[in-house]
This record gives sequence, structure tokens and C-alpha cells, in this order.
Amino acid sequence: MDKLQVAKTILFQMGGANRLSAMVGARYFAGGENYLTFQFRGSKIANLIRITLKPSDTYTMEFFKTRGSDYKKVSEDEMIYCDMLRDVFEMSTGLAI
Repeated sequence: MDKLQVAKTILFQMGGANRLSAMVGARYFAGGENYLTFQFRGSKIANLIRITLKPSDTYTMEFFKTRGSDYKKVSEDEMIYCDMLRDVFEMSTGLAI
């Protein structure tokens, strides 16, 4: 199995790299065995997200505000199902995808 399969799946569920880049200026995509992270533009609330797949087959979405090398977690949502990812992103950032 591809080590980035979970990250690719999350990216697909969020609308894909092209859509995210066009709609919210997403960039710097990075993934691991159970997570996807990327930066985005246009929100005063946050500009970095980490979406992690949990053993319960739900996701945890962590939103950060970054400036230079400083990271501050601004919110965290747990027990998110795949069909809720876009809605939670939109509610947490004020951006539409």
C-alpha cells in the first residue's frame, strides 16, 4: 500500500489540489501515513491545516495561524466524518471551497 494513500484520499475528499489552490490559495501540501497538511490564504482566522485520520475512521482537523516560524493552534475539531471535511473547513476559516 502507498504510504501516502491516506493523504491522497483526504486531498480528494477536500476537492483536490487544483480546486483548493484555486479557491483558497492552498499550497505546500505535505502528507504522511495518516495525515495531510497544507497552507492556505484569505482567512484572518487561520492559514495552515492538519487533517489526521484516527483509528475510529474519523478525522481531526487542527487549524493554525502561522507567521514566520511561529505556530499558534487556533482551533481543533474531532470526530469529523469524510463528508463533513469541507463544511468544517468553511465554518472554521470563513472560506468557501
